[in-house]
Amino acid sequence: MGTGITPREHLDEVAEPLIPAKRRVRKPPVLIEEMLGDTYQGIVLSFDGATKTSPRRGSCGCILWQLPGWKVLEARVFILDDVSVNDAEYNGLLKGVQMALDREAENLVVVGDSRIVIQQVKGLINCHQPNLQKHLAECEVQKEKFRTLHLMHVKREYNQAADYLTWKTLSFGKSWIVQDPEELLHLTEETDDPFEYQAERWRCIRVHQDQDIYLSEIKSFQKGDIGRVSPRRRRKISKVADLFALDARDVLYRLARLTRGHPRDFVDEPRLVIPDSLRSDMLHYAHKDFQGGHQGITLTYEKLRSEFYWPGMYADVGHYVKECVDCASGKGRPPNEGPSPGNIEPRRRFEVVSMDIVTHIPDSERVNIILLLFQDAFSGFVMYKPMTSPTAQDVAEVYEEIVFRRFGASSLVRHYQDPRFMSEVFTRF
Repeated sequence: MGTGITPREHLDEVAEPLIPAKRRVRKPPVLIEEMLGDTYQGIVLSFDGATKTSPRRGSCGCILWQLPGWKVLEARVFILDDVSVNDAEYNGLLKGVQMALDREAENLVVVGDSRIVIQQVKGLINCHQPNLQKHLAECEVQKEKFRTLHLMHVKREYNQAADYLTWKTLSFGKSWIVQDPEELLHLTEETDDPFEYQAERWRCIRVHQDQDIYLSEIKSFQKGDIGRVSPRRRRKISKVADLFALDARDVLYRLARLTRGHPRDFVDEPRLVIPDSLRSDMLHYAHKDFQGGHQGITLTYEKLRSEFYWPGMYADVGHYVKECVDCASGKGRPPNEGPSPGNIEPRRRFEVVSMDIVTHIPDSERVNIILLLFQDAFSGFVMYKPMTSPTAQDVAEVYEEIVFRRFGASSLVRHYQDPRFMSEVFTRF
């Protein structure tokens, strides 16, 4: 039998069978990137869901496509009340599947950008939340009505049609059926130029900044157009105008400011100023989105402040994370310490005695510095003894003198776990 030296890159493979597993190891789900062939013929369902916290309302959209050609067969969008993001995603899936059943479709391909919903329905990950378990059970019933049902997870950029309808409906606040020819054409048209897509994004950001009163005043001050600003507001804006700058696209940025603790913290990286109308969307993407991962307050805040700015960002992040239903319901049940023993009800005098020590009293002629109190829980009778030495031995002797010699031994002695009451001397007594 030959011997040799194991290469470094194979050390883990050699040591794995030699080290016993301390607990059951669960393999992660295998994620496969699926694609439809160019010659595929059939119906494809794309769905999406979105929510806003103020007011707590959501929406879901579902589109049925006929392949090849990507012809829109039917598109519907629904308003939902008091739902989470995953609830909205599940509703979009269920309503879209029902649309396919109404058309008597036997084979269906479902695509969506919700990793949680897709993998739960496919059985790759478990579902622990009661509200999602109800939706999952409905999906299992609907799956049995098809001959074949394939679910595919896609990136958000490939699900823009459903995402567009969802957020548009959330802004309008009412459910609707897409029948306008221009809207149907907008769903099917492709944007070949990525620079055109970026320019549209920057245009939307600029419009939202102009609609924000505070930011529009700062932008007017930066441009020198201060005629419509009152002198009082002008003096106030001039104190903070040096912290902002406009780029060539007329978009407002926040410049980094040196601090004593972090002298070079984001010195060369200006941050985009987020208007009030877009802050809820930024909080959603930084916390609830797939890339957010439902992180805590600190990580969500650090992720936002590295590229964006708005006044009171940390307070808004803290309020948003604390109101996240998924984070609150995903921590499990609180530990059960057992039932409460209830109130102690003595049946006779001095069966239960309470003890306490009163300190910081004025010195007496006998130099007594503390007062040891005893109270009968049955009658409320109180006895006390002035003391000069608060040691455990002295406390035990006073208990013997005041309580034990007069009324006998007590079944229970209540105290607040003072070291003099918990000592070995008093316990053995």
